[in-house]
Amino acid sequence: MRATIDWSYDLLDSEEQRAYRALSVFAGGCTLDAALPVAGADLETLQSLLDKSLLGRLDGVAEPRYGMLETIREHAGGELARQNEDEPARDRHATWVLAFARETAPRWGDPAPIVRLERRASEAANIRVALARAIERRDASTALELVGLIGRVWMESGMSIELLARSREALALGGADPGVEGMALLSFGWSGEHTEDGRRGIVAAAERFRHAGMPREAAYATMSRGMQAGNSGSIDEACELLKQALVEFERLGDSYLVHLTRSTSTPSRARGGHSTPRPPDGS
Repeated sequence: MRATIDWSYDLLDSEEQRAYRALSVFAGGCTLDAALPVAGADLETLQSLLDKSLLGRLDGVAEPRYGMLETIREHAGGELARQNEDEPARDRHATWVLAFARETAPRWGDPAPIVRLERRASEAANIRVALARAIERRDASTALELVGLIGRVWMESGMSIELLARSREALALGGADPGVEGMALLSFGWSGEHTEDGRRGIVAAAERFRHAGMPREAAYATMSRGMQAGNSGSIDEACELLKQALVEFERLGDSYLVHLTRSTSTPSRARGGHSTPRPPDGS
């Protein structure tokens, strides 16, 4: 098999070889919009790789996605490293992942179009790879922003344990913009809601948001603290925190979060046996 792949690779022209090598950085495949900038290729080059069966169309997805068989991807990755192109290609991959996350991330507290959530789910493997690399390279800015952007989707996808671990690792790096760190703390706080560290994370998030001049996010963190207090049975504390959040949302004119806060029934949540409390996104 290796000899066959080597033979096919040797038949490619230099542009095809370069694109082939770069495409190995994707995990779980990629869309055309991602392949073009990360591989630095044009449509003709990608079509040639498809025609030569070095790249394939992935089945069972709504948006066209392309990927490599694992044996081919391993070969391409080996060639990428051999040509000393690994780091530049992974930098381009990380840049694309961060831009994608910014474009598609639903804000905590906002309803999210289903199509966006589906797009985010399809890129979970690529996001995971980019986040792990940022943490490994101690790139606090990228790691913390990604944690903040993916938090809600990972929580809704049942990935709270992984989110808790990754957000803890990212926050240990420190040194990011207070607004970015606040969003990461919010992800950490909700994923670790049943831990004291998680609850402190929500409090710290509110402080970072106030410092960064982000009143809506600070009020949302206060609302989150109220939800968590209600879920743990601290009804008086929950009511006070939700009241504070409501006053701020009314001042900001955020009708959606005003409605959401008013409709939150703290006692029923506290006594209703919600074993897996969910953040108040409204989705």
